[in-house]
Amino acid sequence: MKPGVDRAVGQVLDAVAPWRAVRDYLNFRDTSDDPGRFFDPETLERLRTVKTTYDPAGLFRSNHPVAADA
Repeated sequence: MKPGVDRAVGQVLDAVAPWRAVRDYLNFRDTSDDPGRFFDPETLERLRTVKTTYDPAGLFRSNHPVAADA
């Protein structure tokens, strides 16, 4: 069933794409996506700096990970 459901959800998202918000709400996403869908560029850069400073080994995990500074 999963492939059929994924396909149907994709069709719905494609249909409503013209009205989609610039940012997604974290709690409404059960799958991983580009962090840029959730945070504006300035906030994303701050989160990357925090990740680099306080979690360089990548100990903390989340559904929507923000990578450390490159």
